[in-house]
Amino acid sequence: MRRFFKAELARIIEKLGDPPDTMRLTPEFWRDERDALAAVLQPNINRMAEAGALTAYNTNPVTGPGSKQSSADIAFDWSLVAEEAALWAEIHGAELVTEVLGTTQRIVAKKVSDWLRTPGATIGDLTQSLLPWFDETRAHMIAVTETTKAYAEGERVLIDRARNAGLNVEPIWLTAQDELVCVICGPLHNKPQSDWGDVDWPPAHPRCRCFLKQKWTV
Repeated sequence: MRRFFKAELARIIEKLGDPPDTMRLTPEFWRDERDALAAVLQPNINRMAEAGALTAYNTNPVTGPGSKQSSADIAFDWSLVAEEAALWAEIHGAELVTEVLGTTQRIVAKKVSDWLRTPGATIGDLTQSLLPWFDETRAHMIAVTETTKAYAEGERVLIDRARNAGLNVEPIWLTAQDELVCVICGPLHNKPQSDWGDVDWPPAHPRCRCFLKQKWTV
């Protein structure tokens, strides 16, 4: 994401020209940016969703290592679980790309508008005003939050399928247990879903690094 944002800012500044004109940022330009962003985000979302589902799958006493065959096996056909996780990843990835690109478009439009109302402003000033939206902070927030979300949603796919098959499983919230753990997530550490209160599922907030383990009752 850091590399993508850095390159995207350079493409935007070049396309805007000097003096900048947002009319040069055509629908075709933004379509290409959408494709480039999807190429960065979608494979990683797919991979993390499948990894989360696979982790939950391998801890399941029905399907995990050393498990015995049961009548519930059909509900845990890995190809079905993987397909469902991939479908979620495809839909969420498209939504995320739309959201991130939409934010970028709005910010560029606003910063150019502000620039035009500032006498004596240079293209360098415009670039500086845009930098916070294309820097490591935003890249890190998206990467951490979406990694957490994709992994946890992959686990949710498996947990939902297990429950539908009549198995008892409860996700347990885990934090990184370091100084960065926030006041939202800290009290949830090692708590079962029934004790999460108003919190639905990781991530609980932007930059959330929390994850789950599963407690199975056969």
